Amino acid sequence: MVEPKHWDFLYLKNHFLSELTISSLRNQFFSELKISPL
Repeated sequence: MVEPKHWDFLYLKNHFLSELTISSLRNQFFSELKISPL
């Protein structure tokens, strides 16, 4: 069995990376529209 903490860490890391990707894509989208993101 894998320790739950290990899974929690992986989940948090993946969640954090996905949030960074989403925010970067959103910023790129707004910058292309010449609109500042909220």
